Amino acid sequence: MAHELAESRYVNITTYRRNGEGLSNPMWIAPDGDRLVMVTSADSAKVKRLRRDPRIRLARSDARGRVPDDAVTFEATAELLDDEGTASAQRGIKAKYGLQATLIDLYNGLVHLVLRRDDPKVGISITLDT
Repeated sequence: MAHELAESRYVNITTYRRNGEGLSNPMWIAPDGDRLVMVTSADSAKVKRLRRDPRIRLARSDARGRVPDDAVTFEATAELLDDEGTASAQRGIKAKYGLQATLIDLYNGLVHLVLRRDDPKVGISITLDT
């Protein structure tokens, strides 16, 4: 079943606020051994929520985060990765998404260059609950 997530173009990830409310975002995901990995901005609200509560829910989705009726929902635990783990996650994403990932990275780099601010990334390791 987890292969459904690894093979999906987009995955809807739900993280949780302090009050238990779930917030969902579509993201790219890649397999990395027996886990899944994602990469996001280290300053994102999603990362702040994961620092407090590593529980997540995942389901395959479209680019807008819409989950098909037949999609299986997975409960999982997320772990924020160190610099080496983040670099490995980035390689996994680039291997899966190819030119599209490279173009997005170039665009983001240009935007942040123009805005004169740094946009550090952090990898997220995902282990599906059994």
